[in-house]
This record gives sequence, structure tokens and C-alpha cells, in this order.
Amino acid sequence: MLSTVRAVAYPKESKLNPLYKSAYFIDAFAVTLPAKRSKDYTADALARVVFSDLPAWFSLLMWLRDRVMTVVGVKPSTEIQATADKQGIETIFVFPVLSREDSEVVVGENDSHLDFRTSVLIRESQLGAVGSEDDGVKGRELVATTVVHCHRLLGKVYITIIKVFHVMITARSVSNVHDDPHSSSTRLALSSVAPAMLRRGHGLTTKLIRHRVVNSRLYSTDEPHNIAILGAGITGLSTAYYLTQSLPSANITLYESSPRIGGWLSSHRVPVKDGTILFEAGPRTLRPNGNGVLAARLLQELGLAKDAIFAQRTGPAAKNRYVYYPDRMVRMPHPSFGLSENIWNMLTEPVFAETLWGVASEFFTAARSDSVQDESVGDFFGRRLGKQPVDRLLSAVLHGIYAGDAYQLSAKSLFPTQWHDELQTGGILRGVLKAQADGRRVTRHEADFLLEMKDYAWDPLLKATLVENTCWTLKDGLQALVDGLTRHLLGHGSVTFKTSSPVEEVKLSGQNGTTIDVLAKGSEKPETYRHVISALSPTHLNQVTTSSSSTTTLTPLIPAIPAVTVMTVNLYFRTPDLNPPGFGYLIPRATPFEQNPERALGVVFDTAYSPSPKDLDFANWQITDTSQLQAAREAGQLINVNDFAWLNMPERPNAQDDVKERGTKLTVMLGGHWWDGWPSFPSEQEGLALARSVLERHLNIKEEPEAYMVNLQSDCIPQYTVGHEDRLKTAHGRLQQQYKGRLRVAGNWMAGVGVNDCLRSAWDVVRSIKDNRDGTGLEKVATDEWVRIKAVKPGDPVKEGERGTTV
Repeated sequence: MLSTVRAVAYPKESKLNPLYKSAYFIDAFAVTLPAKRSKDYTADALARVVFSDLPAWFSLLMWLRDRVMTVVGVKPSTEIQATADKQGIETIFVFPVLSREDSEVVVGENDSHLDFRTSVLIRESQLGAVGSEDDGVKGRELVATTVVHCHRLLGKVYITIIKVFHVMITARSVSNVHDDPHSSSTRLALSSVAPAMLRRGHGLTTKLIRHRVVNSRLYSTDEPHNIAILGAGITGLSTAYYLTQSLPSANITLYESSPRIGGWLSSHRVPVKDGTILFEAGPRTLRPNGNGVLAARLLQELGLAKDAIFAQRTGPAAKNRYVYYPDRMVRMPHPSFGLSENIWNMLTEPVFAETLWGVASEFFTAARSDSVQDESVGDFFGRRLGKQPVDRLLSAVLHGIYAGDAYQLSAKSLFPTQWHDELQTGGILRGVLKAQADGRRVTRHEADFLLEMKDYAWDPLLKATLVENTCWTLKDGLQALVDGLTRHLLGHGSVTFKTSSPVEEVKLSGQNGTTIDVLAKGSEKPETYRHVISALSPTHLNQVTTSSSSTTTLTPLIPAIPAVTVMTVNLYFRTPDLNPPGFGYLIPRATPFEQNPERALGVVFDTAYSPSPKDLDFANWQITDTSQLQAAREAGQLINVNDFAWLNMPERPNAQDDVKERGTKLTVMLGGHWWDGWPSFPSEQEGLALARSVLERHLNIKEEPEAYMVNLQSDCIPQYTVGHEDRLKTAHGRLQQQYKGRLRVAGNWMAGVGVNDCLRSAWDVVRSIKDNRDGTGLEKVATDEWVRIKAVKPGDPVKEGERGTTV
């Protein structure tokens, strides 16, 4: 495979070339960089990742080396670092940087027993590009070369011993990929680009050294958990991450059928004439509230906060949201617009017709019969508020979240609070008033989660930033979240990635079903685990479990849960500000067909949630006193730069698009439930034409796009249709009966379709394993235990009877 680490001839173009002839020891190894991103890599950046992402065993060897070799007059690593610092010489890890160019960095040190030099070189690949044939990017590779000159016998003995260790350790760490051993420098080079390779799709399988640390508090046996995860999208990766946190000695294997990881999170940097812009094929921003606290925690735990972009509540992305009806965009009410403007807007715009009357009359609408077990969102809110608010407003919201039909989706599953409030209090608005007086009604499971999140040890500045934040992303897109999780898992030492390894069968095994087997395509025999966690879609999980069912019938494990296909079209136009300020607009089902024959769901204004070059121009800042900004930053206060938080001060504020002057960047969303039953979907060129037609009609954009990207995402959003909760109950029973707690599920088809919901699903399933509870991942479905929680301000007294129910 092109991503395989391989021994190569000593690079002639390296600055180490003159040192080859008299060297006592040399090795050189190469790994091909992903084609589409290879131009983004610099030798300096890769060298820093190589030496900053060292495994635990390397630190142990350095510690032993310092203790042993200083006895014979060899400088310890701390002295090497200190000497370089005193001389003003930059270091990478502890090694002085001797030479730096865009294509090569050389580090090294001279000592009494030997001199060594290590080069990290980027050059034209000897094997060509890694990626699809139409990538259009010349292949490049990283070459790690080590040269050693020995001064005396001690140096030769030392390098002879080190060779034994580095061959042995490296051979073990990459044994799943290679049959031949490689040097430790190559192992480090591989680990530095592995996240990019895994996410971009190069069939990389990597197995790191396992750390078997027994934690008697967590385990009743000395043997660590052996856990398989099916699927390496955001759910599978976060499940593995939480396992490394909760069960640090667990051995974890991730199976992924495709050659890349990350699932629907996929960010692409695209060249334009004055720089690059970032396109998101899938989700683009995350909210910090609710389940979003888990993603926000990852910013802190993975060290990603410095790369984050926080759109503040003061900005147009937070205040300006639109609905297109019947033939124009209508701005939704917001407190900042003032009461009179909001009321006037609601009285004069047709999209709000009958909404105020529907809200007022809801108080006098009778509750449903308690015999009604579920109904559609459209029917439920149509009874309570009227049909027009559903068709003109609520259906637009559902298009933006679920790409679904209001008259198919389940009210009980999507709006459980309102669904229960109708019977408990007599209506939706009565439920709102009771929540304000007595506290919000949530399940005990949810209350326990909120209380646990409340006690998290936040970085004060990050916490202050999140409080004022409406949504956040990362400067290299949300795919950087995948990269951060991957780096953690690669460095943990007990995680195996098996990409291009579709699972063919999962079945119970062992005496009395105490283990579970996973058979991957191409494997001669299955692997055995204590637990399997499926992050697959219900359809895929049914395919690998039906044949292994303990029953005589071929009843699917998970009842059918439909999903819709969505096409997103990213476009970049040279002219700036072709859209009004704001986050974007959604298109309700009531919009006349002649205004939406393309069956679009909505349009996202992608320039709203990341600063532009104008925003980063000091002359345009709202506050220009840098001493004032610095003093506020040192006091732990939020720094707001043109409605974006400047968390990484004093470094340059983060932005996604690297251009001199940004144009207009948009994403058109097409399909969803509108495409239900279609035998085929639009091609790339057809999708582009549909998107341009929408933008011309709605925004009068006739300009040719300077760049575009079309993404067809098949069956990407599960639909929680009427009866969804009953289907989950059935799935829970079948899982429990057939797999006895050995197979558990997580994903976006259970209790929320967003990234934040996937993280929560992963958190919950790992917690059940950590607590040694029998479970399926669905055990919390339809809980009957509810509590009310109150928001308590700091310093407010808490009544004794309310302890444990306040946040």
C-alpha cells in the first residue's frame, strides 16, 4: 500500500548527504503523504508533531538513558535542553534545531561518545500520490533520516544497544502493517501523519504497544477489558476515547469498512486565486449547550481550544436567522431587535399568519386522550397551535435538523418535554410556566448527567467564552476534531485501527455467552472480545447480526429505522457579501413549488461563523487598545474581536479562510424527505445546477462560482418517525435476549442526530460498561423516572429537599 512505511535509499537532496560517507550508523525511511493535503505539510510542522507526540515507552527509555549514561560523562537530555536555551537556540523536543527550510528540518547534538543528526525531509514521492487518481496534486513523502558518528568505543556500544531496542519496539508497534522492522524515527514519522491518513482514506491499520495497567477499582478481574467498536465515525472514535478515559487498561479495536475514518465529518481546503478556503461536506458548527458540553470538554482535553473559533451572541450569526416564505427571506424574531419590531414583523409577514392566535388559543385547547401513544410532530403541534405555524415555521426547523417531514416524524421522540407536558399540565405553554416556577422536568438519567457536567474542572477562560458563545468550529474545520481524537487514540497505546475491514458477522461465543466474536472480511477466523459496541447504522448492524441470531427466524435485530439522503453543494464566489448578514435560511414545506422546484432544504451562509480578513484587520476592531485587551486576557476575561472570541491571544485570531479578501461562501442543502422514493439522485453537475438555480432565484446570485464542491451523503440522517420509541424498546429487548449484554449500540439513530448527540450516546454506553451494568445502549429509552431541576445562581440558597435536583 502507498501509505506503508518503507526503507529507502539515503536521500541525496538532504543536508545530511555529506555525512553519509563516514557514518557509523545510518537509516532512512519514508511514508507517502496524502495527496490532497500534502501541500499543507511543512517539514517544521511535521518535525514538531514527530517529536511532540512521543509514546510513553520513549520517555521511559530517555529516563533510563539519562540515569545510566551520565555516569560515564554523557550529557543528560535536560542539560542538552538547558544549554540550547541559554544559547538562544530553538529546540524540537530537547534537540537543538541545526537547520530549517520549508522542505527539511535537521536536529542533532554533539556529545563525547557520538554525534547524531536527524533529518525530517519532504520531497517528491517516489511512489506517486496517495489518493484518487483525479486528486490533481503531485505526490510528496516524508523521509526520516538518522546519521550517527561515533567517537570512541562507548559510542559504538551505545548505538549497538539502542539499535536492538528500536528495532524490537518498532517491529512490535507496526506488526499489523509490516513484516519487516523499522527504525523508531520511522515509527514517529508514521504516527505524525497517521491521523491525516486515516481520515483521508489510505487503508492504514496501526496497532500500538498495549499498556496493561490493572485498576482494581474498575475491574473484578486482573484481565483488562477487550472491546471492539464497529464503525470509526465520530460515534466510534468518541466511544474509544471515553473508554481510554474510563477503562485505561482496556484493549480497544476499531473496525471501519471504508479506508478513511471520521464518517460524515469531512473538511476540505480548496485553492482559490488568492489563497485557500475551507469547505465542509458535513456538519460545520457545534453548539455548546445541552449535550454540547461533551464536545466543549473535548476542546479542553484534546488541546483544541487554541484552534477554535467562537461566534459570540452579539454577532449576526446568532441574531439573524431566516425563513424563505412565500417568495422572500423573512428574519426571525430576536430579543435584540426590540419588542415593537418583533411584533410588527409578526403582524405583517405572511409566514407568521395565525401564529400569535395559535399561541394564545393553546391555553384553551383540550389535551389529547391518554390512549394516544404517539403522533407526528405536524399533527401534535397542529392540534396545539394550528396547521399554518407548523407548515410555515416548524417544518423549516425540521428541514434544518432532520431533513425530514413534519407529518412523518415522531412528536414523542423529538419533543418529549412538550409531549409529556400536554398530559401532565394540560398544554405546552402551561408546561413552560410550570418549568419556570418549579424547574425543568427531565429524566433522572438526564439530571445525573447535568450534575456531573456541572462539576467539571473547566479552564476559566474557556468557560467564560462558552457562556457567551452561540456556536463554535475549528480553523481547519470539524474534521480537526476527528484528528484530535485520532492523535489521542494513537498515543494511548492500547488502540488498534482496522480500516478497510468491513465486519461480516458478530455472534455470541464462549461458555454461556461470556464473549462475543467479530469476523472481518478477509480474516480467516474471528476475533474474540468481552464487549462489542456497534456505531453502525441499524441497517448495517442487522446485516452482520441476523445470520448469527440465536433464534431460528431471520428477524432483524433492530426494527427498520428509515434514513434520508442529503446533497450539500458548497460554493465560493469572488464578490463579497452576496447574502444578507446572518447564519442562513431554511425553506418550509409551505413555500410554493414554483419558489423551490429544486427541493432545497435551506442555505447556510458559511462566512457567518468565521472571521474575515476585515475582521482581523486591527483598524476595524471594536477595541483597539492592546494594553487593555492584554490586561483583560490576563484577568481571565473574554476578548471579543468583532463578535468572535479571541481565545488564543496573543497569537493571531483564528480564521478558516486564508485569503487576502474573502468573497461569499455558501452551502445549499438539497433532498432529504423530498427525495423519498427516488430511484436515483442528481449527479455532481446536476446538483451544482440545482444549487445555482436556488441561489439565483432567492439571492439573485448569477455570478460563476470560483470554487465548488458537491457532496452526496446517502442515508445520512435517521428519521425518528411515529412509533420510534417502540422500535427502540423492541431493539433493546432483542439485544438483551440474544447478546446478553455483550453487544451494545451507540449512534445518531437513537436519541439525537447531531454530533453532540453522538458524543452523548458514546458517553452513555461507555459509562454502563465502566459501572459493570448489563445494558444494550438503549436501556434508558422510555424511562418513567422524572425529576425537576432548577437553575441556581451562585450564592443562592438551596432547600434541603431540592439538593441533588439543582444545577
